[in-house]
Amino acid sequence: KIGAPVKPDAWPAASCGMSNGADRMELDLEDLDEEDLKALAEVSKKGYYHGRPKSDAASQPVRIEAPTEDGETKNCKRIAFDDYQRKWDHFDKEDAESRAADTSDVISSSPARMSSDVPAAFPPKQEATFVEPDEAVVAQLTAMGFDVEDCRAAAVATNNQSDAAVEFLLGGRQNSLVSVTSIGDAEVSLLVEMGFAEAQARAALASCGNCIEKAVEAIHLGKFPDHGASLLVISQQLTELKVQVEELESASPGLASLPLDASALTPRSKRLRSLMETLTQLSCGLDAIDGDDVAIREARRTELLRCNALEARLTHLRTRGEEMSAVSADAPLVFDEREAAREAKELAENVPDSEGVVLAALRLGQAERLRVAGNEAFKTSDFVEAVKNYRAALDLDGESAVILSNLAAAEIRLGEFDAAVTHAGAANELSGGFSAKALFRQGQALEGLARHLEACKSYERALAVEPGDRTLQQRLDVCRGLISEPA
Repeated sequence: KIGAPVKPDAWPAASCGMSNGADRMELDLEDLDEEDLKALAEVSKKGYYHGRPKSDAASQPVRIEAPTEDGETKNCKRIAFDDYQRKWDHFDKEDAESRAADTSDVISSSPARMSSDVPAAFPPKQEATFVEPDEAVVAQLTAMGFDVEDCRAAAVATNNQSDAAVEFLLGGRQNSLVSVTSIGDAEVSLLVEMGFAEAQARAALASCGNCIEKAVEAIHLGKFPDHGASLLVISQQLTELKVQVEELESASPGLASLPLDASALTPRSKRLRSLMETLTQLSCGLDAIDGDDVAIREARRTELLRCNALEARLTHLRTRGEEMSAVSADAPLVFDEREAAREAKELAENVPDSEGVVLAALRLGQAERLRVAGNEAFKTSDFVEAVKNYRAALDLDGESAVILSNLAAAEIRLGEFDAAVTHAGAANELSGGFSAKALFRQGQALEGLARHLEACKSYERALAVEPGDRTLQQRLDVCRGLISEPA
């Protein structure tokens, strides 16, 4: 049968170009044409004789006698392939388009199969778009005392938004609402898939030049906290703390039937002290949250109200305990603990109702719009209008460190240094005393009042918060030089 593999010892030596020897058969290469050699090369390349015994090797090319049209016999060629060889040849003959559509086929590591028409495993990385620094913005930032190169970098990172560039230079990148065009959406999506918040991811990428590795490292170091997640954790802890306070209040009536002495009050006093310490830590955690998002600020304010209510209840319980410890051990109990519990409930949480929450949200929303309007006026160097908007926003939201700090910056540009010192100091206090931006602006205002020694102290405190900041160090060196100059 034509094409059927035959055993090597049955090959016709004359027709195959082979000569029989005593122990082996030798292939006469001179009798093979170019097509024969190509077929043998393919057989050898694809592993027919490698890694297995010769007895198990696949059938070699066979030259077979076949009749021609004139009745004579003529040598013809046919290669008997095994299943793997036929699949290989079938793959090579497939059309490029059908090969690209067949995603279930296993892509071989062979160079013949890793061709350019095979679709890539990943889409090509999109190049981030960068902008040229606006020299007008750079000049404006330089006039404020910043380094020229830092100003150029800030202008590029913030798409030439002057106010956002100031925030960028002072380390307040997480508080900036301006979207940086150099941030790639693919990088942001990747960080979000890793579990980070979108605002947190954008702030980290903006500070790290759109580098994912550096952004992840910065987030893990706590440079860009997720305020929403922090609020959620604090809210859950406050709920647990409330349950413990209610347990103490419900257990108070049981003390009326017991003789009152110091040993009976000691465990209760220790527990009260522990709860007060926990409440203080949670309150400090809320103070550290300073976001521009209206929802976050409203949630923070609600949690602060819960802290105040719990503090009042714990203070009431502690006061009752001190009064009880002052009573003699053999004296009867002179007050009713049920009455004490009733009074404690009167000091319960004063969380606003739904109408109050809506009104507070409206006030914060209006304050936010005024703040943004002030930022726009600041960008156009209309500092009078900026101060007007910032002060109107401050009337609606007097606890915003961002509004106070921006107001101080605008007042400095108008030469209102006394007001700027006051507002920058208030912004720093609302930030827990660790706002490098507010301290920097306080130092600028003190410089304007020629109070260089106090300005140096403000810059030193700012450097303690942001060590290594070149702008702060430059201003501190200038102030020290002015102090050392003879009058």
